[in-house]
Amino acid sequence: MSEHKIWYRQPARYWTQALPLGNGRLGAMVFGGVETECLCLNEDTLWSGYPKKKTLPGAWEGWQQAQKLVMEGKTKEASREIEKQVLGEFNDSYLPLGDLLLELSHSGEATDYTRELDLSTGIARVAYKTPGGAFEREYWVSHPAQAMVLHLSAKGEETLSFTARLTCPLHHEFLVQEDVLLLEGLCPSRVEPNYVDSPEPVVYQQEPEKTGVRFRAGLKAQCVGGTVTVTPEGITVSGAREAVLVFGAYSNFNGFENPPELAGKEYRQRLWDCVQKASACSWDELRAAHVADWQELYGRVDVSMRCEHPAAALPTDERLAAFQQDAGDIGLYELLFHYGRYLTIASSRKGTQAANLQGI
Repeated sequence: MSEHKIWYRQPARYWTQALPLGNGRLGAMVFGGVETECLCLNEDTLWSGYPKKKTLPGAWEGWQQAQKLVMEGKTKEASREIEKQVLGEFNDSYLPLGDLLLELSHSGEATDYTRELDLSTGIARVAYKTPGGAFEREYWVSHPAQAMVLHLSAKGEETLSFTARLTCPLHHEFLVQEDVLLLEGLCPSRVEPNYVDSPEPVVYQQEPEKTGVRFRAGLKAQCVGGTVTVTPEGITVSGAREAVLVFGAYSNFNGFENPPELAGKEYRQRLWDCVQKASACSWDELRAAHVADWQELYGRVDVSMRCEHPAAALPTDERLAAFQQDAGDIGLYELLFHYGRYLTIASSRKGTQAANLQGI
């Protein structure tokens, strides 16, 4: 297998096993299930909280006192002084947008399953066979389109039949506008860390200056040789040979100093324009634009260990396990190097928020 590819013979069971996609602003984790596919979704401005001053009176004096205590060898006392006088309230929390779930119908058990991520193109792929045909799904998060694209196809007697649903753990509602499923959401004004015992760990406030970030996500489906039905409960595709889903999301985040609630509702129109513009393109046009943009960054660097090892042909999880017994597969270092570059491109682009450890 290529040193630019991560692949498996089974779907992910846990979030940490899913395949990451991103364009710096939107992100997704692909589990690759057969009957139920799950994509965990992120948008980089979805944080709890609102702009406020967090200056702590007396912090400088507390810091000086802590320094004095350290110089006297009283490190425990210095630590307590820092906690009491210098450390302010906990930071706000980066939040998940939700999940995109595909509930798929098949005849019989799936065989010849593969799930892979091509680091050189930024495209994830799931493929398998059933007694009635062969199925393939491709996913990418496009920087040019500012949207996530899913392309599903079926070959053989069996056709594509599935329902796509959005879920969200934040305050939200679903609505349908024309042929687009919309998710309107609101981030909390405050979220305490999960290790803090609080009677009210999640707080939503209504005052305009204290209201959290609002966001809107949209999902649109088109198909070849089938039908599409859209309701607030989800999008159902029946009897199709191919289907393309376009997902987008925007928020009313207005900079760290400006209350988002006072920014207006421009984000709704931006989302609508994004989904409609992407949906007006064919899937291969969207794919080609994404790959060209991705490779402009990814293709600037290459590393080759020039090492052929039998373990290089194994799925990534089996290859990692084999490395514990035989460290001669130095091509794994090459793969890790490219994976680090991949994650950097996926997590941060010019004009996006800073990459963080909780999602994008």
